[in-house]
Amino acid sequence: MTTLKKAMLLLSMGGVAFFFFGGNLVDPSGMGCIRNSDLTTFYQDAGDAAIAEFVDTTRDTMPYAAGGDFDNIVLTPTANLVTGLFNNWIAQQIPLDLDPRTPFLKQ
Repeated sequence: MTTLKKAMLLLSMGGVAFFFFGGNLVDPSGMGCIRNSDLTTFYQDAGDAAIAEFVDTTRDTMPYAAGGDFDNIVLTPTANLVTGLFNNWIAQQIPLDLDPRTPFLKQ
């Protein structure tokens, strides 16, 4: 019954992909087993893609040549800084995974 409640909770939260990819349908005991590191990677990848799209749009609208001084001095370092800040912020918001066999944090 607990497994069913866990599966229904994940489905109601919109985690259909996590529900189906967390385990198999024959043995539903492993369903919904997503790790915190998976969520961290997901959010970081989504943020990195959004930042990269913003940089591409800015690069296209500016009257400067691609690969020129403005791109090398302003856009690329700023994009790298914002990406690093966002990834560090996401990593601090989501706790580390616990090792399922011991109460220690998985490094």
